[in-house]
Amino acid sequence: QESVSRKDAAPSHIIILALRENPNPTALNKMCEVFAKSGRPVCISEVVVGAQKICKEITATLAALAVAPSVTHLPQIIRCDDVLPERALIGDETAVETLYTKVYQSLAPYNPDDPTLQTVDAFLRFGGALDQTSHNLNVHPNTIRYRLRKVAQTTGWDATDPREAYVLQTAITIGRIRDSAL
Repeated sequence: QESVSRKDAAPSHIIILALRENPNPTALNKMCEVFAKSGRPVCISEVVVGAQKICKEITATLAALAVAPSVTHLPQIIRCDDVLPERALIGDETAVETLYTKVYQSLAPYNPDDPTLQTVDAFLRFGGALDQTSHNLNVHPNTIRYRLRKVAQTTGWDATDPREAYVLQTAITIGRIRDSAL
């Protein structure tokens, strides 16, 4: 068996900065650039108040740092939510909960006539092919475009972007697993 080299191991140090209010984006970017010189991933979490929320953000940040090297096309400076699917795959319950509540539940129909989840699911299943999706759902391609724009506004994730489509697909899978267990 090969041993893992120190370079490939988890970060050797973690720096936590306590902020009383949302930081100035320019100052935050400059600070991140300083830490990025180490060559290790830099992860920015949400600013939260309260011990329980802080613990969740620390857990999310540690999970994001753990999976960041596996997502090679992301920049070195990331936010915790940039790697939600990967965090969920390693068992980060905060990521699973975020994907379920903030993404899946906003797609899931509150009434049987809401086509949002069905549209995103078909679009992803057909590999982002607009014509196949519209044919399958028996609607005009412009209707699909409109619904996908609505999804992006509602969830913050764009199904036409491959990376963001992966986030949506993961959320749908988690949602269906959870809903079937109820």
